Amino acid sequence: MADIQLPTKQKGVRKCKKLSTRVDLTPMVDLGFLLITFFIFTTITNSPVATTLVMPNETDLKNPTKIPKSKVLQILLAENNKLYYYFGNDAHKSATTSFASNGLRKVIINKQEAVAKKYGSKKELILIIKPLHSCNLQNVTNVLDEVQINGVTRYVLSEPTKQDLQIASIKH
Repeated sequence: MADIQLPTKQKGVRKCKKLSTRVDLTPMVDLGFLLITFFIFTTITNSPVATTLVMPNETDLKNPTKIPKSKVLQILLAENNKLYYYFGNDAHKSATTSFASNGLRKVIINKQEAVAKKYGSKKELILIIKPLHSCNLQNVTNVLDEVQINGVTRYVLSEPTKQDLQIASIKH
């Protein structure tokens, strides 16, 4: 464990005896490795658990849920940071806005207020986000940030329809 080393005697000047101590750390290292192996063998690892994916029934696809058009706001993300929106299914009444706080945020807030007046809660708003293939990821992220900022609880990322593609090509 610990050794005391005695100096060899030398002739000449007499000095005080200084005893040198040397601590052997081998048993401490052995103990450390034993503890590590003990904790490794006794630790229970989490077994992989598959998550369940809830898919709609085929009957639900044939009879979709009816949603009032007055609850829906559709946003179309186009190239060059262009943003089109329309209410319900009135794509021919689409308008353009920006990603600024007085742009998209104001549109969402105004629609939430209109939905709250009619249905009693702003959480009834349904936001459909349709990014075109030419839109960049930053624009999608900006819209999702606005969704979080405004507390929109019902939103969907969806594929654009032919009508949406026509809007983007006409107003481009």
